[in-house]
Amino acid sequence: MADSHHSTPGTEADAAEPLSVPFRAVDDERLTEIFANAPALIVVVRGPDHVFELANPPYLRLLGHRDIVGRPVRDAVPEVAEAGFLAVLDEVYHSGEPFVGIELPMQIRITPDGPVEERFFNFVYQPLRDGDGRVDGILGHGVDITDLVVARRIAEEQAAELEVSADELKTAGVRLAQEAQERERTLDQARRLQRLTALLNQAVSPEAVADVILEGGLAATGADAASLAMLRAEARQFEIVRTAGYGKELAERYRTFPLEPGRPVSEAVLRREIVLVDSPEAWRKGFPTASEDLVKLGYQAFGAVPVASGERTIAVLSFSFRAPQEFDEATRTFLATLGEQCGLALERARLHTAELHNAERLAALLETIQDPFAAFDRELRFTYVNPQAEQLLGKPAAELMGRRMDEMFADAHQSPMYAGIHQTVRTGEPTQVEGFSPVIGRWVEARIYPAPDGVSLVFQDVTDRRRREDAASLLAEASRALSASLDYATTLRAVAQAAVPALGDWCAVDILANPGAEGPPEMERVAIFHRDATKLALAEEFTSLYPTDWSGEQGSAGVLKTGTPMMVPRISDEMLVAGARDAEHLAMMRLLQFCAVITVPLVARGRTVGVLTLCMTESGRGYDEADLRVAEDLAHRAAIAVDNARLFRDAERARAEAEAANLAKSEFLAVMSHELRTPLNAIGGYTELLAMGIRGAVTPEQATDLERIRRSQQHLLGLINEVLNYAKLETGIVRFDIGDVDVPGAVGEVESLVLPQAQARRHSLVSDCDAGVVVRADPEKLRQILLNVVSNAVRFTPEGGRITIGARTRGDSVAEITVTDTGIGIPEDKLEAIFEPFVQVGRGLNTPGEGTGLGLAISRDLARGMGGDLVARSTPGEGSVFTLTLPSGGA
Repeated sequence: MADSHHSTPGTEADAAEPLSVPFRAVDDERLTEIFANAPALIVVVRGPDHVFELANPPYLRLLGHRDIVGRPVRDAVPEVAEAGFLAVLDEVYHSGEPFVGIELPMQIRITPDGPVEERFFNFVYQPLRDGDGRVDGILGHGVDITDLVVARRIAEEQAAELEVSADELKTAGVRLAQEAQERERTLDQARRLQRLTALLNQAVSPEAVADVILEGGLAATGADAASLAMLRAEARQFEIVRTAGYGKELAERYRTFPLEPGRPVSEAVLRREIVLVDSPEAWRKGFPTASEDLVKLGYQAFGAVPVASGERTIAVLSFSFRAPQEFDEATRTFLATLGEQCGLALERARLHTAELHNAERLAALLETIQDPFAAFDRELRFTYVNPQAEQLLGKPAAELMGRRMDEMFADAHQSPMYAGIHQTVRTGEPTQVEGFSPVIGRWVEARIYPAPDGVSLVFQDVTDRRRREDAASLLAEASRALSASLDYATTLRAVAQAAVPALGDWCAVDILANPGAEGPPEMERVAIFHRDATKLALAEEFTSLYPTDWSGEQGSAGVLKTGTPMMVPRISDEMLVAGARDAEHLAMMRLLQFCAVITVPLVARGRTVGVLTLCMTESGRGYDEADLRVAEDLAHRAAIAVDNARLFRDAERARAEAEAANLAKSEFLAVMSHELRTPLNAIGGYTELLAMGIRGAVTPEQATDLERIRRSQQHLLGLINEVLNYAKLETGIVRFDIGDVDVPGAVGEVESLVLPQAQARRHSLVSDCDAGVVVRADPEKLRQILLNVVSNAVRFTPEGGRITIGARTRGDSVAEITVTDTGIGIPEDKLEAIFEPFVQVGRGLNTPGEGTGLGLAISRDLARGMGGDLVARSTPGEGSVFTLTLPSGGA
């Protein structure tokens, strides 16, 4: 069996054997794991009978894994009593003073059937105290040094038996002296380690631990300087806690330094093992990338020892030597043990500090809670109330402590917190509730958590937040309702319903039926809502018996006249008595339980169109300025909806009247055009008869006059035909015979009709049409459009100009026909006006133009009637381009 003195930390054997029982004085799992993995012997006994409470694996292995936990030392390990250890335990327990023993012999049976062996130990017994400072146990920490003692005895026996020469005796004496010196050094280190362990048990801070470790480590190793650096893993850097032996400048330079490979301290952490450098040559060979040279710093050797807490490295011990060193196994073992003791002490100091400040932190933490906080036992009695809770509950903590919630507050059972606390007590699960609390008359959000002896409660007054949320929801719902229909009566009923109960128990809307009229206002109640149908019936009866006097100056009538909101935050019974018209009126108001009212005007475009009334009744709630602002916002949206609905209704009426007038105009034009054509046709017929000489011979002068009459008759007849055609388009009686039309052929027909006119003005008339262009159109209507556009181009182009007619297919579905001229052009602001009826560009009283100004208007309507369009672009003084688009045909 390997002695604990020869074990190294972190071996598989130690890691596989847990503590036999949790150590009740140690609450941290990591510290427990450190005890389990320590190579030294560790044992804890409790009480005057020294009952085993803890024994780590090395101790249990030494005793042959006996079942000792929970049994007194006298019964579990009788050889301890026989060796005198029991008397030592009694002395430590009663005196409270630690005991340090060197080379303590003890007879031990390692296995139940095995022989009794004599073992030697260096042992320290440290008293353990309870919260009141009384000794209630003992911590034992020991090292098995049997191998050292046996080796020394064997050497002494061998030296006595040897018969050697003087030189051999001298050599043997030197060797034995060296061995004795080495053993003494080892024993000295063990004694120092035991004393250091005792001192570490009293260290209560990392700095105190560092002082003990550095002082003891320097003395035991003979190092010239040492330091303890804590590892800040998240920042990947070290922070020096204490140094000893280093100059001030050097210590300050390395106050913090990074964790990086290639440096001994960092490698000790990364490898999780001791790093020893015995000379400058070893430094240069093992750490060539290190930035500092040992010699420059005045040191020849160096050691870095990782300090662990469980599986986590938390610090590094560093030792520097001004002379080269020969680090033997004993030194390595000592340093390993020193690192383990340092880790235990640091963790113990952390736990001590945490425990010392736990109450203070808890009190400070409770003080930082800005929300109301209270604690209850399982009977729902107050056990803690912070100042914020006192203020919200309206009672001092001294009055609440030890009293039940429902005992202090009659309405507590109606509060959502009360139900939530009961649920958490019953289920042991956290609960979160929100609701209106009648205890404080506010909306409350509460988070309830289970506690060992009851529950804790954190709650907030969320009235303002709930108001904002309810207001936003109400206004959003109202906006949806108001935009859903132009029937404002329907939408206002939806708004009144949405306002209950967020903004009141009642909501009514009255609209002015005769806005702008002289005399008393005529009001129409378009909406009233309450969730209880019986209350609605009572309200209708109340309104019937006591209608609002809209000619008065008070209440809703005053709001309607002045346009100023009115709010009564709380209505007292005295106010009801003062406002009652008679005893029955007062009785009905009391029955309806009026307790607060808001009346706001519905104002749109500076005009008051009605009033919105909100009432609190059976809920007992009041109003404040925030409620008034929401009511005004709601009324503003409702007023805009009413005004928009009325504007739309007026616009619809005006549109219908305009359409009727336009239809009458078109019908008049159609009738008049028809009536005018009859006499004009007669004039044309009789003119031809006279010109033919049927009524007698005609002189040349008379023939000239008759030709002038005929031309005037034809011109006037053309104008009347245009008016008649436009009238037909407006009345929708034009019929289209749609089919495939060959565009180049239609263009040729139009060219033949306008060619004489073009030649008379010396114009060039050019056709530039792609072959095979086919459109879906009425052939007659297409020729009429082309004739109108080309005739205009000829008419408005100065003599010697050029008119080009082109046709192209654009894509698979559209064909374009363009008429381009070099005429006078059209101003940009008139490009749309020329397609309006009776409009001619440049026409005035002093420059009358030919025609009615209907040609382009008729042409565009015809194009659009066939699924196309007619547009123009122009540059004044350079000419114009008219583009006719129609669906492609021929597919």
